[in-house]
Amino acid sequence: MIDLKSSEGWRLEYKGLSLKLKRGKQGARVFRVISNKSTDLIKVRVDEVVGDVKISVEPKEFKLNKSEVNVKVSVIVPKEVKFRPIWLAKLSFEGSERSESAYLGVLPLDETCNRVVIRRAKSSSPDYAVGAVGSAKSSNYYISYRWRNGNALRGEVLEIARSKEGLSYQTIKSFNKREYDYKSFEASTLTTHDNNFVFLYCADVGGYWRIFKAESERVEELSLPGEPIIDKGKDPTMFYDETLGTTIIAYSDGRNKGHDLTILRTRDFKSFKAEVVSLLYSKLIDQGNCWARTHIHAGKVTKVNGYYVLFYDALPKRPKAFGSGWLGVTISKDLLNWVDLTPDKPLWKGSGFDETFRYVDLYCDGEKYILYAEEEFDSGEKNLVAYYDSDSPNKALIKG
Repeated sequence: MIDLKSSEGWRLEYKGLSLKLKRGKQGARVFRVISNKSTDLIKVRVDEVVGDVKISVEPKEFKLNKSEVNVKVSVIVPKEVKFRPIWLAKLSFEGSERSESAYLGVLPLDETCNRVVIRRAKSSSPDYAVGAVGSAKSSNYYISYRWRNGNALRGEVLEIARSKEGLSYQTIKSFNKREYDYKSFEASTLTTHDNNFVFLYCADVGGYWRIFKAESERVEELSLPGEPIIDKGKDPTMFYDETLGTTIIAYSDGRNKGHDLTILRTRDFKSFKAEVVSLLYSKLIDQGNCWARTHIHAGKVTKVNGYYVLFYDALPKRPKAFGSGWLGVTISKDLLNWVDLTPDKPLWKGSGFDETFRYVDLYCDGEKYILYAEEEFDSGEKNLVAYYDSDSPNKALIKG
């Protein structure tokens, strides 16, 4: 880990950075090398690129003779490139005194991409929202989401919907919290495993949150209540890691400061191994993260070319209105050591009062990319939306 307070020897200001670039676009980020009285000769190279994007660095070699040097990392995204959950470049900064690795992540979508509103909140009041989405794909696309209908009807309804193309959805299951004596439904997540659909959802059971598991061969046959699996856990996301035969679960831990994330590994949803018990406060803040401190949630967790990718959302302080967050992303090779790709600023914000953009999930198959999110609009509505790009987009759904 980099010692950000070291007075001698050079260092990188950040180990990771990110940007949003859709197909056919180009952009750049700057990595800053801090001298700390060093006069070392530094060589920069691109060690690895995940995805067929073009990466270049400038300068490739320099001598530290001033307080800091900026290294520009440029990205060109071809128009016909295959999608990955995130395109990634690993950089090497080598000197005689030390060497450091850094990463640049590129989200394949931005605000100019197609957007469709899947569900619209029932009021523009900041206490209303629809989202906290989870998604899965089999023969159809499925999403789960909850309705927050004001403070009196917090997390009133949890629904599951089905789609043929992943953008227009028909509700197929609806659960009301009163039927299960819950105080509120929160976020949920779906995945497929062993020809079954596994459904994790969170509910306020009175004084604390609990994560439940339900399972069925068909989504249409899922029923509640589920089996309780994690107490004082909130807003789960999960990923089945086929290479290891285990399921990765990330969730907001009610025992942590700011509800910081805990990451577990399990084979049977009965016994769990904790990989990280406080992700941002034990890993990312030490890397210089300057904005994520509270209301921390896990979004999507996935894997690409051996890298775990975790989208999260958080805020620097308590929001002005209920239910807010901005998007960040972090990567890991082993689930223990994580590199923050958004230490300096969030990757995405919405509009409106608190600029909410949170609880993301995504679908990516190389030819098609869909990013689901709970996004705040200028009107104040917090709606469930999908940003998307595809080799053959459905023009009729380019709305929002």
